Amino acid sequence: MHGDALKDLYGLGQIQPADRTEVGDKAYYLGLLEQRGFPVVPGVVVGARVLRRFLSSLDWQEPLFADLPDSSLHVDVDRPQQLQAIAQTIRQSILSTPLWDDWLAGVEAQVRQWQSPMVIMRPSLGLAAGLDPTFSGRMRGLLGSQICEANRGAIALALRLVWAELFRAKSLFVWQRSRLQLHQLHLGVLIQPICDGVAAGTACVSPTNCEIQSIWGLGTALTWGELVPDRFLFTNPPVSQEPAAEATVNRKLLPVVRQVHPKPYCYRLCQESAGSVPSSLRSSASALRIELLDPSQQHQSSLSDSQLQALLALSHQIQQTLGSSVDLEWTLGPLESGELPQFQLTQLNVVFPRAVGTAPGSSIATTVLAIDAQETNAQETNAQATEPLPLCGLAAATGRVSAEVWVVEDVNQLPPDFPAGQLLVMSHVPPRWLGLMQRAGGLVTEQGGMTSHGAILARELGIPAVVGVAGVTQILRTGEWVTVDGDRGLIHRLPVAPNEFQETRYPELAPVSTSDLDAPVASPLPRTHTKLLLALGHAADLNTLTNLPSEGVGLLRAEHLLMPLLHQWSSQTKREGTIPQGERERSEISANRTGAFPAEFGKEVAEEVAEAIAQKILPIAAAFAPRPVFYRSLDVRSQDFLGAFSSSQPGSPEPNPTLGMHGAFSYKNSPAWFEAELLALRQVQQAGYANLRLILPFVRGVEEVRFCRQRTLEAGLWNAPDFQLWSMAEVPSVLFLLPELVQAGVQGIAIGSNDLAQLLLAADRDLPHLSEAFPPRHPAVQRAIRHLVQTARQLGIPCTLCGELPSQHLDLVEEWVRWGITALCVAPGAARSVQWAIARAETVIAERELLG
Repeated sequence: MHGDALKDLYGLGQIQPADRTEVGDKAYYLGLLEQRGFPVVPGVVVGARVLRRFLSSLDWQEPLFADLPDSSLHVDVDRPQQLQAIAQTIRQSILSTPLWDDWLAGVEAQVRQWQSPMVIMRPSLGLAAGLDPTFSGRMRGLLGSQICEANRGAIALALRLVWAELFRAKSLFVWQRSRLQLHQLHLGVLIQPICDGVAAGTACVSPTNCEIQSIWGLGTALTWGELVPDRFLFTNPPVSQEPAAEATVNRKLLPVVRQVHPKPYCYRLCQESAGSVPSSLRSSASALRIELLDPSQQHQSSLSDSQLQALLALSHQIQQTLGSSVDLEWTLGPLESGELPQFQLTQLNVVFPRAVGTAPGSSIATTVLAIDAQETNAQETNAQATEPLPLCGLAAATGRVSAEVWVVEDVNQLPPDFPAGQLLVMSHVPPRWLGLMQRAGGLVTEQGGMTSHGAILARELGIPAVVGVAGVTQILRTGEWVTVDGDRGLIHRLPVAPNEFQETRYPELAPVSTSDLDAPVASPLPRTHTKLLLALGHAADLNTLTNLPSEGVGLLRAEHLLMPLLHQWSSQTKREGTIPQGERERSEISANRTGAFPAEFGKEVAEEVAEAIAQKILPIAAAFAPRPVFYRSLDVRSQDFLGAFSSSQPGSPEPNPTLGMHGAFSYKNSPAWFEAELLALRQVQQAGYANLRLILPFVRGVEEVRFCRQRTLEAGLWNAPDFQLWSMAEVPSVLFLLPELVQAGVQGIAIGSNDLAQLLLAADRDLPHLSEAFPPRHPAVQRAIRHLVQTARQLGIPCTLCGELPSQHLDLVEEWVRWGITALCVAPGAARSVQWAIARAETVIAERELLG
């Protein structure tokens, strides 16, 4: 490419209406605001033509990709392996092909004018004329951004990474489902300087209200869904002929909703060199670092009252200028310049009236969306005014989805005809619903807190979830449409069904919130003495999981992993009832008595059950080998399968399942499944994977440990030299019995903070008002954890901390490390932030020791 290609670089201040398709909608509207005098972060846009020329220059080995920029590239999205293979081939070709050096020199010259050491590259999508103008706005979040240093090599890599976002498996899935061909997609790349700020966030403003979300530092923790932001909702904005800024000054508006949440850390730029990795090869995530905040700042509002008023005025000015509802992203900075921090706009999405939205690939008449179109404004204002207030709950799992409601009236009955993609609305989520939740588009429950089973499952599966919504099963009706916002804890009822392309969940999306896990070069993370382990409940996307910065799997929950098998067994035993003795031995899995969990299996049935379990465990053990995988055996409670281990009549729920027949104690009464699990572990060992360890669940006393250890000896598990037997420490009795448990054979403990908290505080974690009043960070819980850690150290055994506590309260990591915790075990989505918190804690402790 020659130097004349610099004509395809567009400064925001020079973008014209005719350039909209080339620069994309995001850059077009930012340019419009800059030209109107609004405070926009400066930027230059790499036009979509550059990507088309680059793709045309690639040397494709397969005919399928010939003429890629102008092809339809039909992909069978119902065949995930083919979809992944095609996506990987295209992305590798893009990332391995160099850009034109003379053209890069011109881009670098433009960037250096800002005198900023770091830049961010944001995708700006546009569609060909005649297609739905709302589509690009609805697809925000699908294509990721990249942060890099402002030098030629780093710019080249970051630009290709953004281009490659267009060809991820999830992106190809959306284009195919939306009936869009590649030549109809125009991807511009907006390059902007980036620097550390005081705060960042969003502002969603309409003619009738404005919702502001804010967080300390960069907006990364908000984008990745790691922290709950501060939230402020304003209604009834000033209706005046004077400018919005003056009206707001003259009449101060108070938010009708003001929620300030704990923010234990923030993201900052990491501008120093990352170890031995060249800056041109560093991924976006490696350009960031986590900074733990002082306790006093963690609970402060990230915006002062005067800053809120200024941002409110700015937001309404923009809405009035554009004549439409808008979603803004902003930053407040700079951080350290001695100047008063000012708001600057970084991204903008115009929210068009619903009447405009049609299927993206359908042909529609050319629509002129004039800024001063009074008719459009009136229609949207009326639509906004008639919308009911959203339902509110706890934001349990990040993401946003519009879906049809399916209200579950009886959680004890699994519906056989649940349609994929619908929204599950139910009182609570028993673990046996895992199979159906894998098909759900989202989850809303009446009960539950952040540590409830439903919230944990939703985060593992990567579906949006809001829990603790009082009376929601009576308010919503099966068949109506809603939008669930798992980042804000809101459910918006929709007057009409949206078109099918407003769905924002894609098959490749995993419950891992970091944005660049599959980049060709993993971001360098610090090595720490305190280990980081993963908590898993299923085996989805093992390639991504094994690339996370972990020392292995610290908690593989059997009841989640085996739930489809358990449900199959339970359904079959209910159909068959009691099986005569002569018919017990059969090739298919069968029961030998009424009830899902018999006291014993016949030999053939036991072997078949064990083989089915081994097939679930083997891929995980193989993927993480030689790193350890700690398998926690089944902990099924009676509300999960009525009468599972209970001595009551089958189908009769226990009065208090948490205190009922489950955990390791239940194995003495009904050992069949536990023995099948041990046989399965032995089969995995014999397959060549000696990295398995066993954790006993919900241990109450010494006798159950002795019983279980004897069964492991009989199963031959100790023939593997690295095999270990651990115990969960979640029942308060373990606080006093740990020495005796170690003497009985326990070689390590995993503290289950969720159950430990509710049992110590007598607060049901499934009741939102109690879970908020008695959180796992309660002083009593922390003292119990310290006692367990210190006792474990005295006994010479390792001790890990599991549950939601480690990922949701990073400000406590330093205390746990100082006490001597061996490892923290967290969900995959929290791995990166917790690893940085561990590193920061160890550094602070070491510095204090050096200073005496």
